Amino acid sequence: VLTRNRGYRKTGRDIRIPSFIYRRFPRLRVALSHRCECYNRQLELIEQLEDEGKVLVVRPLEKLEVDRLEDNIGKLTALYEEGYACAETVLGTCFFNE
Repeated sequence: VLTRNRGYRKTGRDIRIPSFIYRRFPRLRVALSHRCECYNRQLELIEQLEDEGKVLVVRPLEKLEVDRLEDNIGKLTALYEEGYACAETVLGTCFFNE
């Protein structure tokens, strides 16, 4: 299950984390410095595997209109219902039409 529509990529740029932060965990600092690049590579792999029919992906069809800290009940309810409908469609075609 993904929370973003197909084709979404992080556009932010990776930032180098100063050496005094996570001083005891230098590899964590390196990993966090490349998180956008790594996330985008993972999305590319997921889309490739989905195209090859090797994985089943449930995700929103449209761009999200909900913020990370959304408090609008109407938007949250609409997003929930969209997610439920997407899962029902994907799982219904996979498991119930054989």
